Amino acid sequence: MRSYDVIINGGGLVGASLALALTEKSFSVAVIETRNPALSKSATPQSDPRVTALSDVSRRFFQALDLWPRLQNLCGHIEHIHVSDANGAGVCSMHAEHIRAPALGYVIENFQLLQLLWQQMEHAGVAIHAPANIDAIDTRTDAVQVRLQDGRLLRSRLLIACDGAQSATRKRAGISAHHYDYRQTAVLATVTAQNPLRGWAYERFTGDGPMAMLPMQSMDGTMRYALIWCMPTEQANLYMRYDEQRFADQLRLRFGRRLGKLRLQGPRYRYPLHFSVAAGTIAPRCLLVGNAAHSLHPVAGQGFNLSLREIARIREQLVLTLAAGGDIGSASSLQTIAVQYALDTECTAMATHYLVLGFSNSLFGVTMLRNLGLLGFDHFPMLKRWLTRQAMGGRQLPLLSRGVAV
Repeated sequence: MRSYDVIINGGGLVGASLALALTEKSFSVAVIETRNPALSKSATPQSDPRVTALSDVSRRFFQALDLWPRLQNLCGHIEHIHVSDANGAGVCSMHAEHIRAPALGYVIENFQLLQLLWQQMEHAGVAIHAPANIDAIDTRTDAVQVRLQDGRLLRSRLLIACDGAQSATRKRAGISAHHYDYRQTAVLATVTAQNPLRGWAYERFTGDGPMAMLPMQSMDGTMRYALIWCMPTEQANLYMRYDEQRFADQLRLRFGRRLGKLRLQGPRYRYPLHFSVAAGTIAPRCLLVGNAAHSLHPVAGQGFNLSLREIARIREQLVLTLAAGGDIGSASSLQTIAVQYALDTECTAMATHYLVLGFSNSLFGVTMLRNLGLLGFDHFPMLKRWLTRQAMGGRQLPLLSRGVAV
């Protein structure tokens, strides 16, 4: 039987980020991942076509782990955000220069981020058990014992679930979750534009659902945008059957003419959209993080950024508990962690959820209110600066790494 300080179930973006954050503080960490490790280390756009918009706090998180110098060359930089309503005159914009920041966010393709995280996990000495699945979990007074399907036994003081929205670990721990089906599907594609504007990201709200165009890293000198277009599932099924030209025409009709003619670059993908929040985030010697605790709509790009803030608080508390000679998997340690990030999780989840409901609506009264809100946004500079900073992740992260505040 092999023993570790922490076992992480799930080696996706959240699990790998957590493993590196803990290993950097000298915790012994094991990661259990269902996929073959070769698939994660050699991930491609086809294996995961999604993109992630990293907030400024997330940039500082990776900077604290000495990963940002490698990551920033893979990212498109968001220096301006243009927000508009397709059903009215409502429009507003946010600019990094107004809050004296180099960027409002950074856009990276998931497969590139996952590749880098897995390479770094191997370099950092994280014990990776993959492909592997948990067969049973035995929670004891002083430890948790995990049996894998091949019979191997692993032991640690703490098990952290990062195994997604359908988390088997959460179900084994007896934690329920609230689910909401938006009856929407996100259509993803890479798009080039006739008149691209470097550093600009676009969020456009329609009666069918929101769409985003995010600037990606240029390829061979060509500027690319990541399209995330949320719409009713039946409509998405129809649009997926369109040829490239017809799809591009529908996109331009909804998005507008500000970037000129739009062209698809590569295939389209689709993902059903759901909202879920676990009834709790802790159980005896078990902690939920990422989609296992909350699965959010991509409208505001908050899911992964929220998870990184949780990881920062988890690491801080585990370091403090260990330094005081305590048990990192004890009920008191886990309760402290749960309390620390509960408010952030609840506020972010609810704000995202009701943003979707309010901006995916074509009722006259709702449309009028959101247009007035967008039009008035630019006339309140202090509110605008505050909301812009919240979109960047705020300044509330307490974690210290190598003496540098994250």
